[in-house]
Amino acid sequence: MTKDFQLIDGVLTIAPGTAYIKSQQFSENPEIRKIIIPEGVGFMEDEAFAECEALEEVILPEGLVNISVAAFASCVSLREINIPSTVKSIEDGAFLFCESLQSIELPEGLEEISSLAFQSSGLESISVPATVKSIGEEAFFECPSLMHADVLGHETRIGLNAFGSNYALLSGFIAPGYPQLEQSGSSELLYTLLWCSCPEKHSEATTKRAESFIHSQEALIMERILKMNNIPAMTGLAQRGLLAAANIDKYLKAALSAGQTEISALLLKAKAVSGIDEEEFEL
Repeated sequence: MTKDFQLIDGVLTIAPGTAYIKSQQFSENPEIRKIIIPEGVGFMEDEAFAECEALEEVILPEGLVNISVAAFASCVSLREINIPSTVKSIEDGAFLFCESLQSIELPEGLEEISSLAFQSSGLESISVPATVKSIGEEAFFECPSLMHADVLGHETRIGLNAFGSNYALLSGFIAPGYPQLEQSGSSELLYTLLWCSCPEKHSEATTKRAESFIHSQEALIMERILKMNNIPAMTGLAQRGLLAAANIDKYLKAALSAGQTEISALLLKAKAVSGIDEEEFEL
């Protein structure tokens, strides 16, 4: 125990009156399981709690303005943390490699999520509020459990590969449509598939770009849908009648062969939308 903090039975409590957490002040501490930071702490410096591998829970105070660079990077056991409404920025690599962090609520008022902020974390879904002005490069890159993502700000700038290599990401509303910095084919595919999961929410410009990509890359789109059993994207395609009628039987045979009953039903719906009699199909 010191005048600045106490660590008892794995619970680190920062003393009232502390203005900020110093750089690497508690990093690599194997004993910390829980952190309690009182009101009055305004900011933290880089890597304040990085590589605390036993850390499971963090309670942060109102008044805190940032989650610093690599603040909780490689805290592999971290499962629970609150982000106060006063936080404006989540900085580079703040939650990098936090593989046990399955969920987090980002507050209205947050303005920036920097590069690598949640890369390789355990997030299963994320909703980025409309107040966020920018999402940095690879901010949510390679999150293997990420299945749903919403970016609610139409003017939010999304960096290169912000959601890249997330093969479980099957649904979500990305309000900006296609981020300006995204130029690779894999990114075009990702944002088109997300458009398919909720086409009715997007702008006319996004819809035109998505439909153009689907028409030019239909085989690629369907390869990914069948591989991932992507029901949300298949639903959008079926409802919009965006598949070439001549190709639907081929996709239907593949879906039936793989035992993908919901995808098969949606492909039959696509046949109906395209005007093909379902009785024409033969295995």
